[in-house]
Amino acid sequence: MRLKEFLKECHDKGVVKLLSIYVLSGWIILQVLSVIQDPLSLPLKTITYFIIALLIGFPVYIYIIWKFQLEPREKNPGRSHNFQRMYFTGLGITAFLSFIIAFLIGANNFVAQNLLVPDLTTTEKIAVLEFGNNTGDSRNEILGKMAADWIVHGINSTQVAEVISPELVTSYASMISDQPPSADKEFIKRYFKPAMIISGNFYREGENLILQSRILNSENDEVVIAFKKQQCDINKPLECIENLKQLILSFLATNQDPDINLQEDPPTFEAYQYLLNAKTLGNNSDKYLELINLAIEADATYFEPKVLRIAHYYNKGDYKTADSLRKAIDETIYNDKRQLNLLTLYKSLLEGNNRKIFTTMMKEYAYAPYELGSNSSAMVIALQFVNKPELVDTIYNQIEKSINDLENCQECRSRIYIKALADIELGNYQEVIKLMQPVVKNSDLEYLQKPLLVAFIRSNNEEELENYFSNKKPGLEPEVLQSLYLMVAREYLLQNNSEKANLYLNRIINTKVAKNPGLMAEAYFLLEEYEQAFSIYREIISEAPENITALGRLAIISSRLGEKDRSQKYLEKLNSIRGNYQYGSIDYQMAIFHKMEDNWDKTYEFLLKSIARGNTYTSDNFQNDPLLLDYKDRPEFNKILTYWH
Repeated sequence: MRLKEFLKECHDKGVVKLLSIYVLSGWIILQVLSVIQDPLSLPLKTITYFIIALLIGFPVYIYIIWKFQLEPREKNPGRSHNFQRMYFTGLGITAFLSFIIAFLIGANNFVAQNLLVPDLTTTEKIAVLEFGNNTGDSRNEILGKMAADWIVHGINSTQVAEVISPELVTSYASMISDQPPSADKEFIKRYFKPAMIISGNFYREGENLILQSRILNSENDEVVIAFKKQQCDINKPLECIENLKQLILSFLATNQDPDINLQEDPPTFEAYQYLLNAKTLGNNSDKYLELINLAIEADATYFEPKVLRIAHYYNKGDYKTADSLRKAIDETIYNDKRQLNLLTLYKSLLEGNNRKIFTTMMKEYAYAPYELGSNSSAMVIALQFVNKPELVDTIYNQIEKSINDLENCQECRSRIYIKALADIELGNYQEVIKLMQPVVKNSDLEYLQKPLLVAFIRSNNEEELENYFSNKKPGLEPEVLQSLYLMVAREYLLQNNSEKANLYLNRIINTKVAKNPGLMAEAYFLLEEYEQAFSIYREIISEAPENITALGRLAIISSRLGEKDRSQKYLEKLNSIRGNYQYGSIDYQMAIFHKMEDNWDKTYEFLLKSIARGNTYTSDNFQNDPLLLDYKDRPEFNKILTYWH
């Protein structure tokens, strides 16, 4: 029986109609579930379970159609045998595909993944130096940097070795007081201990550029290989650079992967210059974004500025723009594994899939563990996105501890801050005090003060806490001081010491200087002076009607004051502003509301929703929120803390 005849007979016998009923019914139920899931408080993975059930049930349904609809009506045995053979062949193929798809969905959603830091101890390190400019023209200095950058890019993309870039070496050198700003081979050997060093230079012959390079053994400075000189038009330097990169990668890959797939073509020289200039600026400046856009305009296939632009908007909290830019990138034109991993990383960040964020960030970290930005980002994600404080120390120690220019290096400050927060979660309070006291002595940045104060409180060192405020108070901005008072009060509430907490809350209220409305409202709220707190929170939402925290607090306060209808209206307002890129913030406020109503089941339900939708574990929420203190020892609460493990 031919396929066309088989399909016609299926149609005549009503098989197509019955299958359509199954598919259509499943689709309708899915739509209904998506609408009623939140109102009925159904589990977050209800729809996933139902899709798996539909997939597994589909071949079963096809068999039932045969058993009870078709088989009893068969009157022509010969023709029936041919039809039956094709019918069950189709059933077998359908069953196979259905079970494979169901398995993949289940594995992706329900099988726990081990969250580990990549093991970098066996990776061979190669340092790349900037190429020397022997043209006699200082305008060509950029070519030396470009050559080194492009070789670094190639090694990173193919993962033939762990690469130490000139930019990384220079940043380290500038942070170490006993080293000159420009680092030589001895500096690299001392701090990075590479197996090999790639160096080179270039010079001019008429209208041609000559590029030469060699690889040295780091232990004895012997030449491992000297590459054939590359010649190209002086106005087309990237041709030489690309050819040399190919030679270097081929050599490095000889004993590792002979079928290595070399990746993206070089950008235009103009685009590269724009990007290089952008990197010299802070990524929050308007000029930075302007140069990034110019680099993309100059070369529409240039990947790095596109990703940096996404990062720029993401870090500003403009998630909608960041997601729009991400979706606009045509992934099919990129084959580089690192590039595709970065796109997956930002997709996961914008979707709030914390486990995927971790796994993709660890891949990026493995590419560049000594790069300060990559290293600090890996620490943040390990601690705050998946709540794995025990992994932070391993990442932190990848970089020499002396590389900490806290005054000029944002990533250095971030690394120390996250390291301190991780130690607090692990109970290493004395380590935090030892680490942060010298930092705080030389910095008034608010966020750097907080880990030290928490460590004082949790180690019962109240004398040091009071000494801190006595010595630091004159130099701190009033709003910073109030914020620190609030943090200390919350910490004392976590220790179940309401007397000490109230002392610091009243310091906020009694301050004689300009008062931050949010801090004042929260102080009154924690003191349970609800009328005053309500008044301030009302002012806050009059200026910011969709302030999620203020709406949550107003719902709680109204309920505590006996205004149940008013409380319900604030809850309805909260639910009405749900949207993309909120990452569980509304669910968290709903959880706190139900905790204040002493409803554990609802609290747990919304906390679970909050973390599943991309909320993060910070120093202010979940295990560090004093309003959840009563529930911290419940086994179910630990499930929330380990949700992404």
